[in-house]
Amino acid sequence: MLFMKISIKILSAILSVALFGIFINGCKKTDKISSEDKNLENFKKRIKEEPFSYTRILNLPGKGFYADEDGNQIFPSRNNSGRTSSVCPDPWDDYPTQSIYSVKTEFTCGQGYRVEVKYDLTLVYVPQYTNGSGLPSFGRLRLKNSGGTVTWPTGTPPKYNVTSIANVGSAGNDPNGNPQTIWRITFKTDYIPEATFNAAATLETYLFVYTDCPNIPTVVIPYSPQQSSSTSAHNAYPCLRTDKVYWNPGHTGWPSDISGCNPVGSGCFPFGYVFPDKQEIQFFYSGAWGYIDFIFPAVNPSTRITNGRINYFDLYYVDLASHSLSPGIYPSRYRNKQTGTSNGGPCDGDWVYESNWYLY
Repeated sequence: MLFMKISIKILSAILSVALFGIFINGCKKTDKISSEDKNLENFKKRIKEEPFSYTRILNLPGKGFYADEDGNQIFPSRNNSGRTSSVCPDPWDDYPTQSIYSVKTEFTCGQGYRVEVKYDLTLVYVPQYTNGSGLPSFGRLRLKNSGGTVTWPTGTPPKYNVTSIANVGSAGNDPNGNPQTIWRITFKTDYIPEATFNAAATLETYLFVYTDCPNIPTVVIPYSPQQSSSTSAHNAYPCLRTDKVYWNPGHTGWPSDISGCNPVGSGCFPFGYVFPDKQEIQFFYSGAWGYIDFIFPAVNPSTRITNGRINYFDLYYVDLASHSLSPGIYPSRYRNKQTGTSNGGPCDGDWVYESNWYLY
């Protein structure tokens, strides 16, 4: 009887330890799933709070002109009787080379559209955010209907300050031997009403930039029909634009997240919008562009993407271990891809590049 009592006590103790272990392990598993859900939910919340956006790589070429402080054209290449003696390099040509590199459109329900324009401007001078008096370089935008009539704004177009001036590379020397640089210059509009933007057919832009040359103080790029672009004709053709791909840096214990342009199922996107069949993502590592595996869920990688192509509603973890990579900053690029025959497919859109993605 004593032996039975002792055995029952021992068995009870063993069962208590086992149940305690199951409880602890269960809590750990629950905590991990909870952390995973929290991580994804925070990521989705951030995406939901951002405007819906897409970019069109246009590379629309055009010309501008050199001007005085008030924007009146001057002609640096004329003989001395027709020009001001300059302490700056002679630009050789009266018309600086430029192109509209890209137009990015952001849409927010209830507020409308914002447009970000990037110019590539080739100069022997250095563009400036402001002049010596603090007046800012700026851009403008106007909308036209299908008949070519300006529909917005109804008065003087507002000025939008230049937000970025970036050196993107050398353009070689001009015929005078002066080194030329390509400058990417960015400005972004305020919100344009949704109905106004949707009713327009095209948009045109204007740029006024100060330089570091006192005798050739500004460069002006006027409105031009040759550099106009559509406001919505590309909505039904995914390869004519690049939808945003979202990224989350991750943290200790959890890898980075990546998603298509609408993983939250939002109904807030432009009128007549057709989502791409796939969105393709690549990263730069080991000296070349390539793919990194995407997996879901992280605790059970039963779903694995090896070719970088995800659906617009997908959300995955980035698996650095798939290519033996360490955490760090990886330049990235992404594009829309139509795999079927509808809406302009099969086709590939233009790559959009990002340089600051930290992957964990």
